[in-house]
Amino acid sequence: MKKFATYIMAFCLMFGFGVFLVGCDTPITITSISIKSGTLSTECYVNEQFSVEGAIIVVTYSDGTTEELTSEDINFDNIFDTLNTTTAGLKTLNFSYGNKIGSIKIKVLRCLESTDTVILFEAPSFVASYEYNILAKANKETEFYNKTAGYKVGDDNPFVFLPTIFAEDEGGNKFFPSAYTSIAIVEMFDEVTEEYTVLTDTNLTDMVEINTTKSSFDFTENAIGKAFKITVRPASLTAQDLAEIDSSPVSFAFTVVDGWNAYSAADLSKINNNLTTETDWATYKSENSVTSEEISSIILHNNILITANDIPTSYVWQENEVKGAIDYRISLGSLKDSLSIYTRMVASNDTFTLSGNYFTIDASDIPLIVRDDDGKDLGSTTYSDELISNSLLFGFTGDKAGTDVNIANGKCVMENLNVIGNSNRSELSKYLGGLTMVNSTSKDFIADNVISKCFLTNYTTQRAGVDGQEAKTTLNHCKTYDSFSCMMYLYGCETNDVTNSEFKRAGGPIALVCAVDDGTNHANINFADCVIENYVYGTEAWFSLNHAGALMAGIATMNQLVVGYSSNTKSIMNADGKLNFITAMIDGSDPLTFEHPLQGVTAINNGNTINDTILDMNAFNTNSNLPDLISAGAPILLSSAGGLGYVGPNGAMGGEFGLLDIYNNPDNNDGLYQGDYMYLFLKGGSQYIGACLEYFDIAS
Repeated sequence: MKKFATYIMAFCLMFGFGVFLVGCDTPITITSISIKSGTLSTECYVNEQFSVEGAIIVVTYSDGTTEELTSEDINFDNIFDTLNTTTAGLKTLNFSYGNKIGSIKIKVLRCLESTDTVILFEAPSFVASYEYNILAKANKETEFYNKTAGYKVGDDNPFVFLPTIFAEDEGGNKFFPSAYTSIAIVEMFDEVTEEYTVLTDTNLTDMVEINTTKSSFDFTENAIGKAFKITVRPASLTAQDLAEIDSSPVSFAFTVVDGWNAYSAADLSKINNNLTTETDWATYKSENSVTSEEISSIILHNNILITANDIPTSYVWQENEVKGAIDYRISLGSLKDSLSIYTRMVASNDTFTLSGNYFTIDASDIPLIVRDDDGKDLGSTTYSDELISNSLLFGFTGDKAGTDVNIANGKCVMENLNVIGNSNRSELSKYLGGLTMVNSTSKDFIADNVISKCFLTNYTTQRAGVDGQEAKTTLNHCKTYDSFSCMMYLYGCETNDVTNSEFKRAGGPIALVCAVDDGTNHANINFADCVIENYVYGTEAWFSLNHAGALMAGIATMNQLVVGYSSNTKSIMNADGKLNFITAMIDGSDPLTFEHPLQGVTAINNGNTINDTILDMNAFNTNSNLPDLISAGAPILLSSAGGLGYVGPNGAMGGEFGLLDIYNNPDNNDGLYQGDYMYLFLKGGSQYIGACLEYFDIAS
């Protein structure tokens, strides 16, 4: 066989390089076809002949090249199927080229005719949702802190404000027309007179272009930062006509900002501008007619559910990728690891904003991750406790490479938004495969008035060794619930301010704080006026899966020493034997030595002065009595009242271990048994850990 192959090679060479290419290369085939974004309309009306004029078909070949074809290149009559427009609804238009078939969704609209009778006229459904979302709630976990931020509308694409009509045709059939001719009045708020003024002529056209059939308002850049009120009614009905059916013209007020108006999961795909992953999104964007212009923000106008059908197929495991694997049953259709579903690259000094308008992004239907980031199964037909997901719902990165991560010197903002993930605080190891809500490497990350629940982790920031520039994370008016892991993972981000926020039911600590680069990049976290309720035994799934069970048992044993003195009235466990685990601080690089001590501050201010509740890890490193104790692995304690002590042999107790202050006195004169919070400095294996816990009054 080897000799035969040699003859074939020699034959090819004898007849020249060109013959060699023809005879020996793999044939080039078509791998996919799609419609170029923006070249084909995605809407038409009932009984209208749908036109494919102007469409461009993008053909992708197996060698990675692409070709664009128009009606001048090929006969579209043989390419596109006929679209049925006899009824309203979302239709699928198929097209084919070579041996490939593609499709695109077309919305067929039912217009209101002059012969139809209007039964009901009311505000669009999103208005009722918005007004409900800003109300006070019986379940306070679903209530936004700030309910008065107002409504925002983007200027990059039309804002659709189509009031709902319920009508009846001549045959007595009732229906909701999806299009009708309307009459709109646009008013702009005058900050001097503090009144709305009706816009006409060029004053109107300078601000907005109105489509009276679709009742859409395409605001110009001149409108950015200004407040407007629009009033809409059907052209076929006067205000008197509407009054006769107990209706009236519909008005709505808002502020225009620079950004893209999002109505569906397809619009969220515009967040992604990472060229590395853009090829993954190309087919999806084409099928959903998503254009690729640059935007600075996304503004939601209704609740959006994200499923596996709303992300690239390459993001989930396909049949040909897992066939024959031991984990085939659970891995087919599962999400792949180590990816960011929506990635936003933010250039230096730029800002990107995800503005929710009090609506919800629901990712609970995104499948869990069951394979590791190398695509290997874990030798099991059930969910494994060996896997911890590295995938994100949102990833905010930079446009240049940093030391460890892709950094950004810009700003990323999430505001007035409710987000639901696909994990939970649970004893089931499968939820290790859930999503992290957001990871930011931005210099400045802000979450304002955001409710989030059911993620593996909610907020992660990575900002290590970046040109000596200090990074900042700000959470204000945020509510966070039911994470499988911690709720914040802060890696080398120096300043983390959390104000007027609520955190309940994390699977681990509320915040896991990592000092990096031999402790030189340490993280300080400041809680101000926050509700922090994270009661754990330390035996829950997260602790056992992270091999922290022994460490937590050690803390429980240490508490026996804390409460072992008759004069003490404090405990780090509540009456149920649980810890309120607030922060855990670890070294995120190499095992720690005292030459590079663990540093960082946890400050908690709930109405007191900040200095009364500051827990400063640096105090461990500056006290001359502690180095020998630290190197010996002695547990050390720091109360928020300033008391500093350690666990060691107590001569007064016959040499038994006890809780001593740094002067070896088993008393409370130095504040060791005072304060609302306790910081523990422990050695776990080859690393040190700092744990901030609530310091309970035994009487309560």
